[in-house]
Amino acid sequence: KEAAGKPEGLLDLSAAPQNPQPQRFERKVGIVGLGRMGSKIAQHLFDMHVPVSVVYDKNEKISHQLANELRCLRAQKLAEVTANAEVVLTLVTDDEAVDAVFAQSGDSLLLGANGGIFVDCSTASPKLHLDVESRVAHHGGHFIEGSILGSPPQAHDGSLSIILGGEKP
Repeated sequence: KEAAGKPEGLLDLSAAPQNPQPQRFERKVGIVGLGRMGSKIAQHLFDMHVPVSVVYDKNEKISHQLANELRCLRAQKLAEVTANAEVVLTLVTDDEAVDAVFAQSGDSLLLGANGGIFVDCSTASPKLHLDVESRVAHHGGHFIEGSILGSPPQAHDGSLSIILGGEKP
């Protein structure tokens, strides 16, 4: 369907300001998984003045070093990430790792998840993402699946593309 000669669903940007001021992101961000992508994303967010409040990785040496660089909390437990962030990005290796960070018992991001936003950018199966989305919703949080297009150099310079999917809060 077309309205005023434009296909429905397309934005008319002709009236947009030429040099809009970027909005500052004020929510506290936590990052779980500090491998090649996670550490670069965390560093870039910090460089752009996004409040990275907490980081977590199973490798304590890596998490300690990055927490010092970003001047943020190094969580020793996943529940500490949820307690200290409003938005949590997870960038872990596979289905098993995603299942573990969103475990239904023990140390988990689900502890205190109520009101939190969880963006999983891990390589995981669609079936697991649906299961994790249900777990997060059951605990009062909001789950978004993020598929990253790019590699560590793009993460470092901020030119990644991320396709997001999930329900609107």
